[in-house]
Amino acid sequence: MNDQTNALKEGLKQYTERMKEIRLLSSPGIEEVSSADEYSEILRKNFRKIGVRGEEMKELDALKDVLRECEKYKSASLLFETDGEIFCPEKAMEDEAKIGVFLDNQAYRLRKSSAYIDHLMYAHAHRDALTGYDRVMVDSLYRRYEKEKNITPEKAGELSLLQKKAYIAWCRAREEADFSLFRDSLSALVKANREMFELRNGRKPDSGNAVYNMLIDDFERGFDTKKIDALFEPCVPRIEALVKKAADFEGKVRTDFLSRPVSQEDHLRVAKHIAGVMGFDETRGVILMANQAFTSRVTRNDVRMTTYRKPADLADNIFTVMHEAGHSLFEQLQPEDNYEYFIQGDMTDGMHESVARFYENIIGRSAGFMHFLYGELKRMLPGILDDVTERELYDAVNVAKPSLIRTEADELTYPLHIIIRYELEKDLLGGDLAVDELPAAWDEKYGKYLGVRPKNAKEGVLQDVHWTSDFAYFPTYLLGNIYGAMYYEKMQQDLDVETLLSEGNLLAVRDWMKEKVFQKANILAPAEWIYDITGKEISPEPYLAYLERKYT
Repeated sequence: MNDQTNALKEGLKQYTERMKEIRLLSSPGIEEVSSADEYSEILRKNFRKIGVRGEEMKELDALKDVLRECEKYKSASLLFETDGEIFCPEKAMEDEAKIGVFLDNQAYRLRKSSAYIDHLMYAHAHRDALTGYDRVMVDSLYRRYEKEKNITPEKAGELSLLQKKAYIAWCRAREEADFSLFRDSLSALVKANREMFELRNGRKPDSGNAVYNMLIDDFERGFDTKKIDALFEPCVPRIEALVKKAADFEGKVRTDFLSRPVSQEDHLRVAKHIAGVMGFDETRGVILMANQAFTSRVTRNDVRMTTYRKPADLADNIFTVMHEAGHSLFEQLQPEDNYEYFIQGDMTDGMHESVARFYENIIGRSAGFMHFLYGELKRMLPGILDDVTERELYDAVNVAKPSLIRTEADELTYPLHIIIRYELEKDLLGGDLAVDELPAAWDEKYGKYLGVRPKNAKEGVLQDVHWTSDFAYFPTYLLGNIYGAMYYEKMQQDLDVETLLSEGNLLAVRDWMKEKVFQKANILAPAEWIYDITGKEISPEPYLAYLERKYT
């Protein structure tokens, strides 16, 4: 072959690799082509798709112009939201909530403009001429349009403000352990979600799970109650059996040192150190103390994470930091193409929680990482662990015991906390459970699954903030555990994980996650994504096997 043919062949090879990288190639492989003419024909056909025509490029550019404006409003809204969680004085919360809703609604109005919709409709009608990130972007925007097309900016703003007010009501109700202070807000949100179903679908729900299935798909694309039930139901008997075995060790594991007082300054110092070991980039993010732990991406270079203000709970601080730093790494290590094509928020919440729960538990509570952390804590907090052995630290952070508070639950009983919430909100949205019946139903399920009952609403039905804004988020935590155990199996085939952890080399783990887990999360639907990483269909078996190995 001459130089021109070799150049064509190399061009096709690079193109093929790029398209395979984002799983959007259906053309013949290089080995199937034998002449320069055939190479030229494949290049002509495929680059006609990737190199869109002038009119299509104009429409895509016009879409991006609107989306850039949307991002500015969204970022400003997130700044107010973050401020409201950390710094905002109590009496200013409702005023700041209104400002945040206004800014968010401005972005929504831009997406509802006739010009934007015209550009999107043209691009979607010509989607067969697109490939690569152009097509991913248009498909993503169109999915969002289908969900929003019947929801006016006024209605969207109404729901957002209702959620902000519900948060304020929840804060007061939780402080006073009085569910009645939150009941009306919760009822209004349940009603609003049913109304949203009718607006989005143009009909009333045709089954008890219809509204909840819509919300599940919003968080975890392609999932519904049928699929989640199939994954969750095998978990209950096997986890309950392990919890009973763990009860034999109750009182035999020393945990007193975990509640030794540590100053807020030392908590923050330890938090920053652990996040840094994990790979968190403080030039592109910030770590703060707050009453609620959360992670928020304000812009591509501004990721904000918080840990709890709990001076007498060393372990909770450590694992909260690892959880939130997992979320933060996912945001900081996205491919730059995601931002250029405005798909940076397309990973599902189950994907996100898989990373957070993976770092918090599979990595954070491992024997290897405890070996490394034991030395770091003795160095950073003199005196705190002087009478504690490394084995005692490992055993203490892995104690399994039924408890009331989800965020403080151990790794083994945590799934049962999630299943309780999943069952309750499924019944709540389906109309089988009235809001007034929720506290009693909560207490009953805690007795059934965990053998404990809350003394009041603060440690019971009011303990989670989620129902001030979202229903159907809770299942993503357990889906995340399932995903994480699946790709941990794959990671162990590629890396000597325990040795790396014992050395504190979490950057090698981070790099593997960046390549295998983060790279395609915004491109693929969850079922495709986990198959791409592991070569297996989603199954709870690796997760249950992991728990049984650890707790038997």
